[in-house]
Amino acid sequence: MLASQAQAGRLPRRVWLTVAGTLAAALVAFLGGLDVYLYEDGSPLTHAAYRAAPFLSLSFSLIYVTALAIGVAAVMLLARLALATAGSAHPGAGDLAALPLVAFGAPLAFWGIALRQPGAFLALVLMLAGGVGLMTLVTRFAVARLKRMAVVRPAAEVLGACAGLITLLLVDGGLVLAHLLVLRVASPDLYATTLLGGSSVSELAVACGLVALLTCVAGIQVARNSLGIASAA
Repeated sequence: MLASQAQAGRLPRRVWLTVAGTLAAALVAFLGGLDVYLYEDGSPLTHAAYRAAPFLSLSFSLIYVTALAIGVAAVMLLARLALATAGSAHPGAGDLAALPLVAFGAPLAFWGIALRQPGAFLALVLMLAGGVGLMTLVTRFAVARLKRMAVVRPAAEVLGACAGLITLLLVDGGLVLAHLLVLRVASPDLYATTLLGGSSVSELAVACGLVALLTCVAGIQVARNSLGIASAA
């Protein structure tokens, strides 16, 4: 029954739940990346922290770029979902939605340094393209693997995109965790600005933990649904 639904362009309910879980994790990760940016960009404590630990400057840039790549990947997933639901024979064409986002979105996202530091601007654009490229490669590999498992094309294309987005979420989670650990040691004052109220709990740490939990749930759902749909085919 699952196979016949997917073949007809009606994705099984479990696929929709997987997409919802993956997008929820992506939203939290995206907002978490922007949170890091808002806390540290322009803070008088930031420059001293980055001088004490140059890794923080690199991880700050990577977290911001990865958050943007996650946003692009989420749009790609939604485009694939829309095409698969509409019965398109090529849901993977939804990846073309990433091209205008990278081409026109990058200058808007990095406009602050585009004129002042063109070299840094180019590096950030290349990192963004690399993040989107990583998601695309993992997606293509996952889709090919799912098709070999006899998962029908519409479901395979959507679940493959979920796998690609989950890869970016794992990268983002690792970057945020490393950034927080170094920040806590190198600049306790800047780290204290992320604490919730008068507690010793960091808002960024809570976001990182929530992303990790949602990512694990989404990954398990992709694996279970892939096997379930394949066995029903």
